[in-house]
Amino acid sequence: MTFGGPTRMSPGPFRELFRYSGRGVFGTVACAKLAADFATWEPLAQARPLADGDKVFHEKYKLWREMFEFAAKGGAVWARSS
Repeated sequence: MTFGGPTRMSPGPFRELFRYSGRGVFGTVACAKLAADFATWEPLAQARPLADGDKVFHEKYKLWREMFEFAAKGGAVWARSS
């Protein structure tokens, strides 16, 4: 049941990250879409101050963007939450 808001299956930026349940493989197509999401949203992410966690957040954001860009060229990303 939804209450008018997006669900984890709705289209939108970064949705692939919310769809997997702790473990999953993102193929080339999903990686290309996520790389584009990270590129599109990076200016907004960089502009928003996050207080003490700014540097770490921005470093991880850049790392994730680069990871998905690399995999979009014919690779995959295996994700596992701990």
